[in-house]
Amino acid sequence: MGKITRRTILGGAAVAAAAGGAIYYSDLISTNSIKTTKPARKVEKSDVIVIGAGLSGLNAALLLEELGHSVTILEGKDRVGGRLYTMDDVPGMPEAGGSGIGSSYGRILGAMDRYQIARASERPRTVAEVENTIINVARQNITPKQWAGHALNPFPEGMRDKMPWLFKYGIYSDNNPLASPDQFLDPAFAKYDVSVFEFLSQKGFSRNAIELGAGTNMSYGDARGPYGLSILMWFNIIAFAQANSGASQPGSPFAGKGGNQRIPEGMAKALKRDIHMNAKVVGIRSESDQAEVVLDDGTVYSAKRVIVTAPFSALRLVNIDAPLAPLQAHAIRALGYTNVTHLHYVPKRKFWEDDGMQPSMWTDGPTARFMALRNNPDNPQEVTSFIAFANDRQANLLDRLGAEAANRHILSYLEQIRPSTKNALEFVKFWSWQLDPLSGGAYAAWQPGQLSTFGKDMAKPAGRLHFAGEHTAIAARGMEGAMESGERAAFEVAELI
Repeated sequence: MGKITRRTILGGAAVAAAAGGAIYYSDLISTNSIKTTKPARKVEKSDVIVIGAGLSGLNAALLLEELGHSVTILEGKDRVGGRLYTMDDVPGMPEAGGSGIGSSYGRILGAMDRYQIARASERPRTVAEVENTIINVARQNITPKQWAGHALNPFPEGMRDKMPWLFKYGIYSDNNPLASPDQFLDPAFAKYDVSVFEFLSQKGFSRNAIELGAGTNMSYGDARGPYGLSILMWFNIIAFAQANSGASQPGSPFAGKGGNQRIPEGMAKALKRDIHMNAKVVGIRSESDQAEVVLDDGTVYSAKRVIVTAPFSALRLVNIDAPLAPLQAHAIRALGYTNVTHLHYVPKRKFWEDDGMQPSMWTDGPTARFMALRNNPDNPQEVTSFIAFANDRQANLLDRLGAEAANRHILSYLEQIRPSTKNALEFVKFWSWQLDPLSGGAYAAWQPGQLSTFGKDMAKPAGRLHFAGEHTAIAARGMEGAMESGERAAFEVAELI
């Protein structure tokens, strides 16, 4: 375990790759540009322990320090930010986690202003655009203009002109029963806590249409696709987007200048106390007069209260001795998480000019969303890298193969569906959020029945333990949801100590 100080935070968590070498997640565990020291086993006391130095943990810690409380922050990784992570070691520094910051994200925009983190425009990561994307279904390349009349288009009349990646949004929006995003936990809407597949089937859509338009590259969920994700979660997402649609500002959506990683780094610099890095929690105990947190090296920290911001997919690997309500314990063990795996490539030549097709591809194969990234602010048209962004079952496939075999599989598949890519791409990085034991997935993905079963119980205090993280947010989503949850947990704790 080591410490990160406000003086030793550097621009970016990972070291640069050796020329021509691929970088894997394991490299980030063993190498780091942040100086650390190895303290001896000890017991440290404070008012509050915050587990996790992502956005929710940092926001909670900063608020509690401002209120005059002493805070110990424990972070299992060797960088701050949690699932917000800018890949400084890939050309163009693409985002592996949160990408866009909307105009309505008041908490995170306020933090950026307060901690002097400059704004820039969002750098899109996986958004397919009609003007620069080829559709590939069943190994056939189809232009957007060809799609409406193509034999492989499974959509019904009146919807055949919808791109596969846009098919579901209008349906969800038109049928959304939620007037505001916070209503998704209201028992009155529990009848909508069914699978995406069941909901769309009831609307008369065919299995093929559902599996392609709502179950391929579906953004949320896991290998079960439309059968394993609640439509009520999508209604919450759509309601949040609609509630904030009128708050647009010039330049939005925003990002941190130099990458969104700069946001948690700037927040960390403002803390009064150092963050304990590489502090891997194995046990949490709530007693009558204090709470204790135990690390894998035997170090014990004690405090009046503990705020746990770790995702439940990671928390389920920790021994918890606290009066968890039965449904809360069930949530920790069962809450779904989205699979996200991506491989990054640098183009060695402009293969899209060789074949005359657009550079980006939306596919139903292992390449998933194969997107051309243009992340050079001095030349916005330059393709700086490509990302093969997979989730659901394709992510599971790539994870099982491992980095090198997954790379070979991706390149082989690309060569089959687009011969011009042969010898045109250099593999530079493999990343999987679900293979990271401190993440266990990219973000919460509610399975059918989970919201109505334990949605209201997840964030309840359990003895001296309090819970935060994007999975516990009510009114906001994504990065703003993480900030919201940290704020709620901080004020919850402040009233009790």
